[in-house]
Amino acid sequence: MMSKSNEFMNRLKTEITSVVEGLHSPQINIHIFSGLSGGTGAGCFLDTCYMVRAVAEELGKPIKSYGYFFLPDVNLKNVPLELNAVHDYIPKNGYASLQELEYCMNISQNGGEFIQEYNGGKRIKWNRPPVDMCHLVSASDSRGNVIPNAYKYSMNVVAEYIMDFLTKAKDKDEFGLDQHFENFQAFTGAINGKKRMGANIAYCAIGASCATIPLKEINTYLASRLFEQFATIQGKTPTKSDVDALAFSTLATGDVKSLEEVYESLYAELRQDASSEYEDYREDFHYVRDAGNSEMVLHYTNQTSDKEGNIERNATGMEGYQNAGSLLGRIRKELEVVLKDIDRGPMFAYGMLQAGVEYNLSNFIDGLIVQNKSRLTKEASQDTNREEDYQNAKDAFEDIIDRKIKMPGATAKAFETYKFYLMTLEQHKLDLVAYKTMDRVLNELKKQVDQIAVSYYLKLSNVMTKLIETFNENKRALDSQDVVLQKEEFVMPMMTIKEIQPALEERIKKINIRSMMDAFMNLLVEHEEDWIGENDNRISRLVINFFVHQAFRDFATRTITEFLRDKYERQIAGEVTDEVLTNFIYEDWIKKLTARANPLFTLDSTIWQESQTTKMAFLSVPQISAPIQAAAAQIQAVEPIWKSKMSALTDRIFVMQSVCGFPLSAYREINQYEGKYFSSKNIYGRHYYEEKSKCVVKIDWRNLLPLRPQSVTNREEIYSEDLKMELSELDRLYSKACEIGVIDENSRICKSSESDCKTLADVLAEATPLLKEDYLSKNLSKLVEAIENIDHCMTKIQNYELSMSPTEYALPQDGLREREEDIKDIQKDYFYSFPIYQLVVKEILDSSADLLNDKQETLNQLEAKKAEIQGFIDQLSEFDYYCYALFTGVFKVQFPVISCSIEEFDFTFMMDHGLSEDIMLSTVTDEFGSIPFYQSFVTYQGLDKEIKQEIRRISDERRSKLGVPEAKVAVEELKSQLTNERLKNYVQMSLNTTKSKEIMDFLGKINRKFKEFCALYGL
Repeated sequence: MMSKSNEFMNRLKTEITSVVEGLHSPQINIHIFSGLSGGTGAGCFLDTCYMVRAVAEELGKPIKSYGYFFLPDVNLKNVPLELNAVHDYIPKNGYASLQELEYCMNISQNGGEFIQEYNGGKRIKWNRPPVDMCHLVSASDSRGNVIPNAYKYSMNVVAEYIMDFLTKAKDKDEFGLDQHFENFQAFTGAINGKKRMGANIAYCAIGASCATIPLKEINTYLASRLFEQFATIQGKTPTKSDVDALAFSTLATGDVKSLEEVYESLYAELRQDASSEYEDYREDFHYVRDAGNSEMVLHYTNQTSDKEGNIERNATGMEGYQNAGSLLGRIRKELEVVLKDIDRGPMFAYGMLQAGVEYNLSNFIDGLIVQNKSRLTKEASQDTNREEDYQNAKDAFEDIIDRKIKMPGATAKAFETYKFYLMTLEQHKLDLVAYKTMDRVLNELKKQVDQIAVSYYLKLSNVMTKLIETFNENKRALDSQDVVLQKEEFVMPMMTIKEIQPALEERIKKINIRSMMDAFMNLLVEHEEDWIGENDNRISRLVINFFVHQAFRDFATRTITEFLRDKYERQIAGEVTDEVLTNFIYEDWIKKLTARANPLFTLDSTIWQESQTTKMAFLSVPQISAPIQAAAAQIQAVEPIWKSKMSALTDRIFVMQSVCGFPLSAYREINQYEGKYFSSKNIYGRHYYEEKSKCVVKIDWRNLLPLRPQSVTNREEIYSEDLKMELSELDRLYSKACEIGVIDENSRICKSSESDCKTLADVLAEATPLLKEDYLSKNLSKLVEAIENIDHCMTKIQNYELSMSPTEYALPQDGLREREEDIKDIQKDYFYSFPIYQLVVKEILDSSADLLNDKQETLNQLEAKKAEIQGFIDQLSEFDYYCYALFTGVFKVQFPVISCSIEEFDFTFMMDHGLSEDIMLSTVTDEFGSIPFYQSFVTYQGLDKEIKQEIRRISDERRSKLGVPEAKVAVEELKSQLTNERLKNYVQMSLNTTKSKEIMDFLGKINRKFKEFCALYGL
């Protein structure tokens, strides 16, 4: 198709233009048929659909296109079981075609759009469904029944379905194709609002059945019986006398009885007005002597020239191919009688001309040619004599004149001799021309006879022979009912030949065989153009027209009611009233036909229920038959779905039922084909590659997801690990898109503006100084303030959401919208099956990913910084209470040991916490034992929380009563330990540790804290 696309589109332009010529605003309906597996159109069915649309637009002609796509199981039914490779290939290639069909049927919604280039520089944009109404045709019906001989059966269903719409109906507005299309749109639109999955449901399946009066078989039977009579012409062979009689009657005039007499007659015909008689020259020798012989010679040569002209004229008339009076024309006219003669016929006529018999007209003409050649040779042999005689006579006359001999008698005699031989020479020349022309005429006749024998009579003979053989074979088949049984696969005959045979035989007896043969052969002669090319179709039409409209017109014009009444009257051997006939038709045909007309598509009930679809059904019945109409009304009363369509067709009852409004994925075989396809991705059928200009990406149709919507897919049953991974990636993509609003609640695809992204970047920048600040040296109030600043910044970042604005893309919002889960399922189904949307969403997410990552990363860093500062705060708080416990004497300083006596604790607390001895906070063996205050703080930090709370309680009591002796003793002891000299020693010792900076900070803070404590309490 790609290599011949230009020729296809030019031919289509010609066809459309010729069809609509002279019509005002015609509605053009184009029907496209294709298989969806290898070798049946699957490789070009989409191209064809889009080329049809493009051509119609170019011509400015509005069209509706109807697609009839035969599913893979139809083709499989036509493939022998032993062809395993083909049985393996068809489902895979078919599934690829189904994916392409589904994708393109959704192309106006799924964001798809690309341009295909064809020969001749034609660029066609694919941005809408390939057809306006898509029919899917399977090998099983809606009840799950596998159709026998499904390949031919399905073809018949589709053909009858279309032909019925093309047939004039009484109510064309209700039962026309336009109304059918409008109903389809209305029904699928209504169903679309009730579905619970995201899928295109604009598909239709059709079923049909048909019962006919077998007029073709009836006429074939009659014709076959008639040709049995015609067949007698095959056994007749022409004899020599037959051939001679043909030659005598056509090539000669009068009563001739031999080849020689025929020749003489033909020669005479050629020499008409060209005889050997010449007009004598009137002047005497004196005139010739004085004026010369030129005038005399011209007198005779001019006569020869005139006669030769007449011979040529006669020859041309005899040779004319199309001239009825020519030799061939006379032969053909005579042979017409032979052709129409039941005792002879076309085979006999052909045999008379050549080849088939030992003696024929071509042989006879050969004899004439021999006869003529003999005479020509004899005449040509006189050339020298005639010339010499003439020259001698001329010389003798001129000699007498030159010598001026005064012998009047001798001069006159010499002159007469001179004239005679001049005339004789011209007669000789004329005879030579005549014989040569006769040779030409006879050879041309032989050539014409040989040619017409092969180009006309042999072909006519072959046609007649083939017709006789064909009708003999038809007769044998009809006698055995083979034809009828074959027709029962789809079209059911309402009667058999056996049932009507007596009436047919009576009709044959009334035929005048001779006159019928004459009429039939006359038809062939008059319509040479219909059979001369040996075109079976044209010959069939010619023969059918003869038998239907002429030979057996009485049978051909009988009504279906008359045929059926005759059948049932013979069946019951009595009269059949209209009411009885109606009941017979209802029981025998209407009920049977409506039961057989199930749509050729089996639904997978796990995906789509029959109750979710809508059906359209009607019976197309002859408007001339009241009993059939009444029978149709009976079924309508029982099953209201059936409507009656009054049809102009007179010989049949046609039943059509269609179901519409279901997803392609509901095809029962889809699960099996899907498994084969996805388990062998390297060897399935070829796909197109779509370029999406808006996104500057390519859609590889090999990566299309399964046809089944995700809402009805069990992920555990997926055949391919790669496919599972792909779906998992889509899960993450979809979840992320919903999370940040790229897919909003109205299924629109959204993205943020550049200004919003800049504002968020500015907000994130505000966190930079907070993260860079050194908080280690800050006091508690500064640390608390820093926590507040970080909390404020984090809240601002968290609360700032990018405002998402809708793009041009939006997933369909059809189906049931009452439950949130249904809305979500529909949205997900569409998203997972629309690759362009996946790419758009990914592009949007990728473009904002860095910013969103920065947002989260900044929040994480701020959270970490807040935790770090809180640690500083917690440390400062513990340091204060450590100091209070130390300064109030809760901790005992017995240098270099610092401890906490358990005697300070409540007895019950000691028992609950298993305290039986003092808590050692710093000893010489500890890591920092040489700096007892720092070591004791480190140990204090690691104490049980409840012990630290008990120490805090005791120190708080003592701070409220600073007059207690323990506090005064502790302060005095610390004054001796926290001198500048000792502190310097501690600092020097800290330099040998890994915590020198912390220890120095600690010593500085405890020194300041002790001085503040003493000043505050006047100690």
